[in-house]
Amino acid sequence: MNNLDQVSGFRNSVFRLAAAAACLVAFSGTLTAIAATPQEIATTRDENFDEIGKNMKILLGAAKAGVVDDSTIAAAAKISELSKALPGWFVKGSGPTDPGVTKTRALAEVWTKPEDFAAKVKAFQEAVAALQPATATKDMAQFGPAIKATADACKGCHDTFKKPKDK
Repeated sequence: MNNLDQVSGFRNSVFRLAAAAACLVAFSGTLTAIAATPQEIATTRDENFDEIGKNMKILLGAAKAGVVDDSTIAAAAKISELSKALPGWFVKGSGPTDPGVTKTRALAEVWTKPEDFAAKVKAFQEAVAALQPATATKDMAQFGPAIKATADACKGCHDTFKKPKDK
């Protein structure tokens, strides 16, 4: 076997391994999606929103104190990460009127008014996109308006699409 044959064989082996890995990843993702019940999807969605809320409290506390620190920057980064995934949390069949969903804070309007909901999500994502760089400056003159816009975007969606937390 000459060097050219060895290189070609190696390339074929690498290609086969990469193809097998891609199939495995794709298959495992399918299994996860199939295994999740409507209630599990709703619960995960609510947990993700709780995580956004926890980080918003950090940001609002920083705004009130007038000090942006590293924990504030980390909170903005976490909200940014979560905001990008947010549209995927509202899987058809995981709403409050769907079979198998016994507890969710999402209202049916998410699914009955999808254009309105998409607009609210977009407004939130745009506010968060401006929030992260404003927070990174540690300049209250930039951070203050950015956190207000983000909080307003949160409230705008909550008013129409979210049931209040049970007390």
